[in-house]
Amino acid sequence: MSEMGVFASRLHINSQSLRAYDEALKILKKTGDQSKEIEEQLLIVLLPLKEVLSDKLSESSVINERSVVNTLKKLSEYKVNLNWSEYKSAIVHTIKKIEQKKKLQQEDFIILNDIGDALDMECAYLFQKLRG
Repeated sequence: MSEMGVFASRLHINSQSLRAYDEALKILKKTGDQSKEIEEQLLIVLLPLKEVLSDKLSESSVINERSVVNTLKKLSEYKVNLNWSEYKSAIVHTIKKIEQKKKLQQEDFIILNDIGDALDMECAYLFQKLRG
């Protein structure tokens, strides 16, 4: 597969993941529905991130989790009073809350939005690579 083919394939997979993630997050915010289906859609993106943030090797083919984590790290640099270590812990804590079906707080939704933004930025990067 050519380099462009790789970028196109990654963009397609990341775009699908982003779409499903955004859809699930909107429903969760609007209705508070933490059904199994909503949880599964979120965890498809979140579990690979949790693995990388926990210094484990992720085997996900759904997203480029390392790139998304790097984007989240850059985002943490722009947030007031937030260092990467604290932010990383907060992300892992939020993911665990979803896994354990615990009620999410406003700060959890901020983190979930940041993850969606990071995934969106990865899609934009891949799109730019395709355009040359």
